Amino acid sequence: NAKIASDAAIATTKLGTGAILQVKQTIMSGNGTSTTGAFPIEAGLSVSITPTSTSNKILATLDCCVSIDADNWCLAGIRRDSTDIGRQRTSPRVGGNPLQLIPVTITILDSPSSVSSLTYKAMFGGHVSGATATFNYRPDHGASTTGYSAITVMEIAG
Repeated sequence: NAKIASDAAIATTKLGTGAILQVKQTIMSGNGTSTTGAFPIEAGLSVSITPTSTSNKILATLDCCVSIDADNWCLAGIRRDSTDIGRQRTSPRVGGNPLQLIPVTITILDSPSSVSSLTYKAMFGGHVSGATATFNYRPDHGASTTGYSAITVMEIAG
């Protein structure tokens, strides 16, 4: 009954600052997408969360795999709605082969000051135009060499 559930629930005000209030995650295990541009694009991996207070923070983590078919670096990052909130670049050149699938992890503590729905998105790209940067798979192997990527958000009591 609703009264019992209400009495048994822990009020978020009693949890205190730093408590994890909610967790959301989206996982991608197949082929992602690619770009030949020099600017980051959205990778097709996103997760939405609606904070319960404007004083709460969102801990956003992107665990992904990227690659590029040139001797250059590529990047991965996190975008909140239309705002880039963090990027990490990496060079996949290993042993003379620029086509390695490189794992990247980015964690950002965001202060959105919002109680509206927020969408956190994975983004990626290459450093130079013309080179093919890929998200979640190697450009020379396509579907036979895919990664495993996840974007996770946690609401943290402020």
